[in-house]
Amino acid sequence: VLHVPDTTRALGELAAIYRRKFDIPIVAVTGTNGKTTTKEMVFSVLSQRYKVVRSQGNFNNQYGVPLALFQLTGETEIAVIELGASYPGEIAQLCDIAHPTHGIITNIGKAHIEFFKTEDEVVQTKTTLLRAIKDRGTGFINGDDDRLKPFAEQFDNVLTFGLSEGVNFRGNNPIMKPDGGFVFWINYEDMHKTGSFNRMRIRLSVPGRNNIYNALAAAAVGLNFGIDETAVRGRLESFTSFSQRMEVTEWNNVKIINDSYNANPNSMIAALEFLVEYPSAGNRFAVLGDMLELGAISKKEHESLGKRAADLGIDRLITIGQNAQYISDSAGESGLRDCKHVTAHKEAARLLREELKPGDVVLVKGSRGSAMEKVLEYLYQI
Repeated sequence: VLHVPDTTRALGELAAIYRRKFDIPIVAVTGTNGKTTTKEMVFSVLSQRYKVVRSQGNFNNQYGVPLALFQLTGETEIAVIELGASYPGEIAQLCDIAHPTHGIITNIGKAHIEFFKTEDEVVQTKTTLLRAIKDRGTGFINGDDDRLKPFAEQFDNVLTFGLSEGVNFRGNNPIMKPDGGFVFWINYEDMHKTGSFNRMRIRLSVPGRNNIYNALAAAAVGLNFGIDETAVRGRLESFTSFSQRMEVTEWNNVKIINDSYNANPNSMIAALEFLVEYPSAGNRFAVLGDMLELGAISKKEHESLGKRAADLGIDRLITIGQNAQYISDSAGESGLRDCKHVTAHKEAARLLREELKPGDVVLVKGSRGSAMEKVLEYLYQI
């Protein structure tokens, strides 16, 4: 038995020593939203050609990253590791352990803001990844994110992805399919032939416009590692949703969008926009829970979300939770007529049961601590 003063630190130090036994690329994925999905897409694309290990689930902290690294073996050719940040400096600590050679930053938003003094502090924490990989490999950042754009100019080894002009990997002409996935083109410059541009058509099955960005990041990494277009396309098109992450199902001729795994202001707005965009002949219901870990800006962000819900024109709003009360209050003040606030998941399920009709579509979303999946569990039982 080895006695150490700090077991968490010792775990990280052991993992760092173990990682350095392997002279292989490690692709680290961080950002506010989309980390886990992007990590899984990258893993799927790279696995077409290489022997790849990855972080399990969303184990992305001081415990999860070391455990992921201990999966490395002599046969491993690439690892894909998710990095989370719940406090300033955490990405730097995780990079010291994982020693990544490549990095993806999906976006910057207002998650875990309770533990950061400002949003700029979030930016500085996340972009530590780019400084960590400098001179070792390539960084891939969301070129549509105004907070990340400047870093494409600061670092010579950074490529951008997004939907706007000027990015290195651009998603063009996205069209939503009946299942909520998107058809779009990826335009990019051939990495091995300067001045030669290619385009590839992708039919994503995973719902949500946000997944276009995740797919663009995965395609960029795959192409950077020499995966051919056909393989990239095949892996992205066969990729399926995770449970409780933009998971679209049908119940009694009603479409259910289960995005209950987690929530922050950016992902909530994206989910509401998807709800409005989703093909439906009936009413659009949003069942929303608290957004946690927002600290001093919590009330303001919940109120802002309520106004956004009203502006988007959803038909029914049901909220659950102390902070979510601000969502419904603000939505009502902003013109959304049918707003209801309840105190229990079962009550929300009962309201849905009474009001839903064939052809309607329902979004269920909230922070992990809100356990919004319980609404659906009760709905299916009633």
